Amino acid sequence: LKNAGDTVQLKFELLQDIDALNGNKDLVISEDENGYDKNYGVKKTNFGRGTLIVQHVDYQNKKSDPIIYVDYLKTPDHLEAIELNEEGKYSITLDYELENNKHVYFGQSILPGYTNYRISADLFVTNGNCMVFPKDAKTDSELSNESVAENGFYLDLARSRNLKIYMKKEVYSKKDDRLVEDVRFNKPVRDGDVFTDEGIYTISVSNPYTGQETEKVIYVGTDSVLKASAVTGKPIAEIRELLAEGKTILDDGTISEADSTLTSNKAETANVEAEDSQPQNAGFVTVGIVGIILAAGALIWKKKNHGMKHGNGEAAE
Repeated sequence: LKNAGDTVQLKFELLQDIDALNGNKDLVISEDENGYDKNYGVKKTNFGRGTLIVQHVDYQNKKSDPIIYVDYLKTPDHLEAIELNEEGKYSITLDYELENNKHVYFGQSILPGYTNYRISADLFVTNGNCMVFPKDAKTDSELSNESVAENGFYLDLARSRNLKIYMKKEVYSKKDDRLVEDVRFNKPVRDGDVFTDEGIYTISVSNPYTGQETEKVIYVGTDSVLKASAVTGKPIAEIRELLAEGKTILDDGTISEADSTLTSNKAETANVEAEDSQPQNAGFVTVGIVGIILAAGALIWKKKNHGMKHGNGEAAE
């Protein structure tokens, strides 16, 4: 399992002296002048003292041409490291020939024995993360979770061929005032697929090798209510209630409280309008009422004094 930026290398560690295997000078790795390997389609050639063959098989089971490293064991202190950075299977084989000089007479090997050996292995390299990169169809910029792509988006898998990716699309139902799943659109998707129809898209990614799962939601279109639903995860009915309370949907799809300053200004404006709606002669009416009260009081006082002066000596009522 590799992550972005990692380098995977294959290297043999040679624990033997190829001129004296197991400390026996009669056992050596010989030069294989007519070596071949049918599994890779390698015809007879001089393999030298050990040959390493590496072949990459991609996610479509397409085999690359084998890379052949002859004389691989000749310089054991500097064995070349082979990079295995692409996802897929690597078939690796080390071919070498052993020479047995057990029949030695007068310092010369008589009828040496030769035996060919083959060490093989399959290595699998896969992406260790669980990421997919949705990108804006117009600007190619990467879209984060709960992003809005008015012009649509496409998927960049970053060569992660082993990830399992499914896409669910939801559309708005005017009849029920809610989001409903597009039953024709819940399917696996591929690298480079483009999505431009309006709706809310849920991308589900899983890595079968690590068990990790990732989910991203992208909204395509210009409807502010659908945009808010994709960004906030709130049902459409709830968003409409918030709008009715005076809240607003911002450009990024988030929902903002009503502006308190604006609300205060509206209240002040309403008060001014209420005052302006009163009759302009209201002040004169008030003065007139006070004048009537004063006149009535003066009349009562006059009658009282008149009764005391001209009456039978009793106070006027």
